[in-house]
Amino acid sequence: MNKFQAKIGTISWLSYFAIRAYRSHVKQTYGKVRNIYLDKDEILDLEQVFVPMTLILRKEETFTLTKRKETREILTDPDHRRLVILANPGSGKTTLFQALSSGVSSRQWHELDHMLPVFISLRKFSAQTDCSELFDWICQETFPFHGLNHHTELLKSLIAQGRILLLLDGLDEINENNEHQTLMAIENFINTWDHQKEGRIFVSCREQNFNMLKDPTIFIRLGFQEYRLSDLRDREMETLIANRRDDFEKHHKHIDRFMKDIRSHPNTLSLHRNPLLLTISIALYLYRPHEEVPHNLAAFYEESIRHLLRRRDYTAKDCQNAFNERDKYFVLQQFALSYMNKCTKENKDFETFPIKLMIQVAQKAAKERINVSPDQAEKLVIEIQTKAGLITDTGDTSHFTFAHRSFHEYCAARLLSVHGEKGLKMLKKNILNPKWHQTAIFYISIVSLEGNNHAEDLILYLLHQAETKPFSEKKEILWLIARCASELNHPLEQLRTRLIDLLFQTIQQAEGDSQELMVSLVIMGRNAPEAVRKTVEIRLQQLIDIQNPQSLAKELNRLDQETALALLKFMADSNTQSHHDAALIGLQEMDCLEKIEILWTLLEKFENQHNQQASTHARHQIFSVIEQDHEAVSYLNNLNTRCLSFLEDQDVVNIYPFCPPDTKPDNFARLIALEKKNQTTTVSDVVQLDKDHPWKSFFIPC
Repeated sequence: MNKFQAKIGTISWLSYFAIRAYRSHVKQTYGKVRNIYLDKDEILDLEQVFVPMTLILRKEETFTLTKRKETREILTDPDHRRLVILANPGSGKTTLFQALSSGVSSRQWHELDHMLPVFISLRKFSAQTDCSELFDWICQETFPFHGLNHHTELLKSLIAQGRILLLLDGLDEINENNEHQTLMAIENFINTWDHQKEGRIFVSCREQNFNMLKDPTIFIRLGFQEYRLSDLRDREMETLIANRRDDFEKHHKHIDRFMKDIRSHPNTLSLHRNPLLLTISIALYLYRPHEEVPHNLAAFYEESIRHLLRRRDYTAKDCQNAFNERDKYFVLQQFALSYMNKCTKENKDFETFPIKLMIQVAQKAAKERINVSPDQAEKLVIEIQTKAGLITDTGDTSHFTFAHRSFHEYCAARLLSVHGEKGLKMLKKNILNPKWHQTAIFYISIVSLEGNNHAEDLILYLLHQAETKPFSEKKEILWLIARCASELNHPLEQLRTRLIDLLFQTIQQAEGDSQELMVSLVIMGRNAPEAVRKTVEIRLQQLIDIQNPQSLAKELNRLDQETALALLKFMADSNTQSHHDAALIGLQEMDCLEKIEILWTLLEKFENQHNQQASTHARHQIFSVIEQDHEAVSYLNNLNTRCLSFLEDQDVVNIYPFCPPDTKPDNFARLIALEKKNQTTTVSDVVQLDKDHPWKSFFIPC
């Protein structure tokens, strides 16, 4: 019977029904998500719940002035079928892959209609011992899970036709001792089955972990392009919030007031650019009686966990919590840290855990610390799962994970902070292990709010480690210090300046690629005191002259908007053409009205240099802002700079006859005239313009 099923798998009409059933099951599996923060199930619809963030090419050998591609264009580009997607915790890597799986199965991606999504958790794949090849794993695990049994021949046929969309999720979650084996499995699959690049292979990973791979060039050698998910831009953030309008109305809360609150301080706004933190903040805003948003990283997690643990305290009796928040939170912290220590000793990842171990921790706590009898410990753990949603089963009722990996890391950091000197000593012992890095960042955010010097002590310890390590290890430690320093709630200007100077010196001494170090220096300017931001700005200005300014410009969107624009203006105001080109590339990654002023300055310079390609690119960036922001035309016209003076007023009026009589044409009219003068294609070929813009008609070829 099995041989018969394998043979008919390649018969087209039977394959059609098998694939249709597979797609249906994939859609059921990944098309619905549990939103624990809003306490409801949601359809993972590409236009509602999921808002795709901007993907930025991480490293480019040559920089070209081309229109920035939207996320969908990148994911469906026929010329780039292998991608590594990098991001910070909570940025939506797994959600992106789940949305792709569900969307492609639901025919929402017409560009990929012919493809079959295959979602694989690299954590699960790397942890097993019976199957070392991805092809075998798909046949033995993934296909059967979605109802396709004994379809080896079908898989071979689909691969040969270029119809497999392989989504390898969570490279950062594999055990360190399994890293080489997992990377070899990916390489073997490509060399054996997809060496012609017929299919598509996407890999996701936390950026901080990707930088520490033992073989960091393997994906480049295999033909992958590396992209990183940027923080939410204003438009993306507003879209995600607008998609929650019904929830705001249901709870009688106002979106406009929420938006005003998150924009009240640059640090608060920066934190809300992370999709997970924004979702948490929305839930807290809706469910709590007082309208207040968290203002630092620790507050997001602390308030969210406590809210989830107590939200059923006052519901109907049959749904009411039986255990108090304090006891449940104590168990979560005790388990999170003890299990991380256990896994570190065994050199394995901590994400998936046997639920019996958490029950054992609860039983021990019941005997020693919490107000619960040992025979009630299992019920307490079940309540954490069913009513708080902070832990969830993996499809196997004996193994669980935290709802998000970062909740596990935060709970461990919270207990480390409670342990005082003992916790600091434990963290120092483990801090160079990449699996502990996010916990260290959370720890800094927590303890820097307290009245001790543990945050400063930990960073000084890391600085000492960096100063004594060889360059390859120093680079990784400096990145971690920069991330930790960005979470400090005390000025500590002397300490920060010392780190900035060390980063600057290391970049100067670096041979070859120093992009990761420059990113670390950029991060040092985030959420920093004014004097520190100014120091970072000065150092970056110095690096513009001695490093690749284009590479640096692409990373400036990691900074707060004010600092990034100041550096881009510095480039634009210089007398060096390469700086002008770099500023133009950097501005493409910015999403704000204020960039028009710098673009306007650059436009004059490009025209004077007879650099038509750059001039066209600058104009089209301005048009793109005008299309998206109704205040852009007024902003442009109010600029003091009167550039494009070489255009005769009458020539401008002949093209754009709506200028008031007896007045000089405004900046907008000059922009349109210049575009018409240089027109070889319509602006809509470069920027998708809304048909309601009346000025679009000026670019319709005669």
